[in-house]
Amino acid sequence: MRLRLGTIVAIFSLGFGTFPSLAGPLRESQDVQKLLLPGTTRQKVLDAAARVSVDHGYQLYRMKKSSAVLLTPATMREVDLVGWNDVGAARKRLTFEVYERRNAIRVLGAIDLVAGIGTVGEKTASLARQQPFRNELKQILADLRDSIIKGD
Repeated sequence: MRLRLGTIVAIFSLGFGTFPSLAGPLRESQDVQKLLLPGTTRQKVLDAAARVSVDHGYQLYRMKKSSAVLLTPATMREVDLVGWNDVGAARKRLTFEVYERRNAIRVLGAIDLVAGIGTVGEKTASLARQQPFRNELKQILADLRDSIIKGD
């Protein structure tokens, strides 16, 4: 029985590869804003986050059990801010992750610029520490909190 070295390496890497983190990508990021919402559910929070973000001009791109991603076309100013050339492929992206925590829902929100979304060559640049984007995300999270409190 002859095995090639590449086959052995492939079998070894499948069996003993690194395990992915159980935390979502936003839990590991420093560029997030957080919100704690007591007395609600993950689904209500995600639905409200999508509704509030649509009111701010975003479109729902993807929603999963614990996350939502919304996009809007990037402006030339936003693309220039991060030093990119192609405004046509760039999108401003809002990402929300929700986690159950002590009878409440923890919301993590991030805002960034992305080009080539969903491709191997996807580029991302965080906007979380730059104005007016930081305040934009703060306002969306405040509107989300108000929406959940009112029961909308």
